[in-house]
Formats: sequence, C-alpha cells, structure tokens
Amino acid sequence: MSQAEKPPIRNSTPPEIDVEVAGIDSILDHRNDIFFAAIETTRMPMLVTDPRLPDNPIVFVNRAFLSMSGYAHDEIIGQNCRFLQGSETSKTTVAAIRDAIRERKEISTEILNYRKDGSAFWNALYISPVYNQNKQLVYFFASQLDVSRRRDAEEALGQSQKMEALGQLTGGISHDFNNLLQVMSGHLDIMRARFDLGKFDESSARRSMDNIRNAIAKASTLTQQLLAFSRKQRLEGRSVNLNAIAEGMVELAASALGDKARVRLELDRDLGTCQLDPTQLEVALLNILVNARDAMPDGGTITVETENVEVDADDLTAYAGLTPGHYVSISITDTGGGIPPEIVGRVMDPFFTTKEEGKGTGLGLSMVYGFAKQSGGTARIYSEEGVGTTVRLYFRVSRHLHRAPELVGRRRERGGTETILVVDDRIEVAELSREMLEGLGYNVIVANGGREALELVQQLDDTAKPDLLFSDLIMPGGMNGFALARELRTRVPSIKVLLTT
Repeated sequence: MSQAEKPPIRNSTPPEIDVEVAGIDSILDHRNDIFFAAIETTRMPMLVTDPRLPDNPIVFVNRAFLSMSGYAHDEIIGQNCRFLQGSETSKTTVAAIRDAIRERKEISTEILNYRKDGSAFWNALYISPVYNQNKQLVYFFASQLDVSRRRDAEEALGQSQKMEALGQLTGGISHDFNNLLQVMSGHLDIMRARFDLGKFDESSARRSMDNIRNAIAKASTLTQQLLAFSRKQRLEGRSVNLNAIAEGMVELAASALGDKARVRLELDRDLGTCQLDPTQLEVALLNILVNARDAMPDGGTITVETENVEVDADDLTAYAGLTPGHYVSISITDTGGGIPPEIVGRVMDPFFTTKEEGKGTGLGLSMVYGFAKQSGGTARIYSEEGVGTTVRLYFRVSRHLHRAPELVGRRRERGGTETILVVDDRIEVAELSREMLEGLGYNVIVANGGREALELVQQLDDTAKPDLLFSDLIMPGGMNGFALARELRTRVPSIKVLLTT
C-alpha cells in the first residue's frame, strides 16, 4: 500500500457516535479506536461517560480502573459514577462535581470513593468535557488515581506537627496548672484558718470562693482547649470567627511565649466568618506564634490582627493565590530581626529552616501554607531585615458575623422534694452531688457503682423508689451508665434518667 493509500489515523478526539440510534453497544464496538486503545493500555485508571444518554452513564473503562475499583467490566458499563460513593463521601465535593458537569467545565478534586469490597480509598479525580469538531459535547473523560497512601502520610505528618506544636505548650501549661492549684488551695487554707480562729466572716469567704471558682473555670477552659487541640480525628470544616480563635489561642500560648514577648491584639469587631477546621487553624497559629517568639530572643511585641479584605480583579497581583471576592485575614507580626530577602521566598518550603539542628523540623510554615490552601485561602509572608516579619492568612468569607444576643440572667434554682439516685464510682464526686442536691431539698441515695445501685433499689419500698437516676456514663465493673439505666427501667418504669460524663 502506498503512502497515499494508507488509512487515516484518528487523532486524540474520540469517535463520534449516533447514540440515539446505536446506544452503548455501538460504543463498545469502538474500543479498537486509537482513542480508546490509548486509554485502555495506560496504567492510570480512566473512564468515559456519555452525557447524551440518560443519567450520563459510563461507556468505557480501562483495565487500570477495573483493578482499582474491584468491579468487573459488565458491572460498570451503563452505570452512573455515583456507584463509587459511600457513607463518608463528602456531599460538598459531590455537589462541586455535579456543578462542573452541568456547566461543562473541567474539575480537579479529591473524593473518598469505595471499592466493590466496601473498602474506601481517596481518589484524585480529574474530569474534562470532550467536544467534537462541531463544538458539540460528546463525552466526559475522567482520569483517576488512588492517593490513599499520600493522604494517610499527610494526616500522620499533620498529627506529628500538631504534637510538636503541643510540646511547645506543655512546659508553660504545667506551670499554669500549678499556679491555679496554689490559688485554690491557698484560699481554702485561708477559709479553714479563719474558721478555726473564729474569725470567719461571710464577705471574705465569698471573695475566697469567687477566686476559687475563677481558678477552676480557667483550669477547665485550659483542659478543654488542650483536648480539642490534641485530638487526632479528621474534623469537618465549620463556621468560624477568627477573633474568637485568636483570643483563645493567644491565651493558650501565653506561657509558651514567655515573659519577654508581649502580645497585642488588634481585632476587627465586625469581622466576617469563614468555613474551616478550627483545630487546624489553632495549630497553624501556634506555629506562627512560636516562630515569632524565636525571632525575638531578647523580647519584643507580637501583634495579632484580623480584618476584612475585599479582593477585586485589579488586586490579584498583590493577593497572589486568591480569586476576586470577600475574605477575612489574620496576621501575626513580630519585631524580630526579619528574614534576608534571598531566603524569604523559601521559608514556606517543606523542611526549610533557619534554626539550629534539632530546634525545628522546617515543617511549621509549610504546614501553615498547606492548611490555608486546603481551606480555600492562602498564606503570605512579608519581612524586612531589622524591622520584623508578618505572616498573614486569608480565608474566604462564608457569612457576616451577627452580634450575639445578650445573656439572660441565671434563674434561681427551684429545688424539689423528689428522690434522686446518684451513681458515680468516684466517691468524692458522688458526695459532692449529694451535698448540692440535698441543699436544694431533694432526697438523695448514693451508690458507687451500677451493681450497688441495683441492690439499693431492690431493698427499697415502692414508696421510696427513686424518681431520677443521676449517673456517671463511664464506670468500671462491667456496668456503665447506659446498662444501669436500661436495667433500672425494668424495675422502676417511671424513673427519669440523666447520664453525664
């Protein structure tokens, strides 16, 4: 056959088929076409859907996709891609994919999908519309990649970075707890001494009790912040006000920053809210705060500032990485020596650090940048030698902050005369509950475990049965609060139940 007689070879455009007449079977007959042959042999999982058919079904998959998903060819052809979704697949991501398909746009995203055996995997998905020579949409092409190992590694790295940041806090926090314990024990000693000397008066006792309660509140807040900060589970993004996060984080990090660093807050009280993971934001802010402290070995001022930012098309050069819209920003500025111009562009690179060996991993600011990008924003760093450094995070506004309603005054406790069964394995907690409830007029029965509670109730007359079970949820001995409540209701059907932990 001469050169002129050779049949034409199709280019990368897939064959156009009259699907209304031919249907899927005709598409399968074109698997020998160079377009389909090319994606059949590649190692990357790929598929093709046809939006001209009802429900945009899959009309072609390659062997790599079958291997990744665990499905057979005949189980996939004719199905919509939603069969890969499961209980933990992000509805937000699914909605974004649907919007892109409806608007005939390309989309690149990562989505949690499920194999035939039920196991989950993270799928790096790229979808693109395919048009024929007449500019008519004929297919959607999707390339995919199992990135579960990378996601697991990122999560492990993030947790490691969080623990490294948490380590920056522990020394100062233990000092805070000791101070709070000294306040509580000191005021108790004062009250006891005055009582023994016969000099006990109500006003001084109230002052001491108020101081003790304030110390307890601070210790409780500190504990809750630490628990939230150190938890490992993945958190869904939620509506967050940067002012509240900044105030709480500065208070939490105060001891770690030391006495030489003075923190100043400049917060925009009309700040909009944004959608992100508050715990990851706290980790990011702590990393920046610790870097700011380390940049000022002789002390200085750290300024934490929030503000609303409007980005329009003319500002995109100044706000690289952002698209036009409304944003909120939080910045942390130190008065340290600044960063030399030749390296300021590298400080957010992974493993880049100017600290001595063993003093840092070089992951702090790169994690900050990664978090900001994953949250739909960006991170920028500005520095001038001899003046200081500013790290600023930008997040897209989700809605404007509404002022919180005024708090209603605390209602006076009414008390009662009913019988309450208090169950707690910690004797001191159970006795405290008894004292408080008896002070309100209730009759109180105390048990220090589920079995003991059932035995006590069994010995009571019907007229003396408890009206309410007030029990700890988690107790040793094989019977927790749930099990106790279920068993007790078979014996006292009318009993009310309050489980706490």
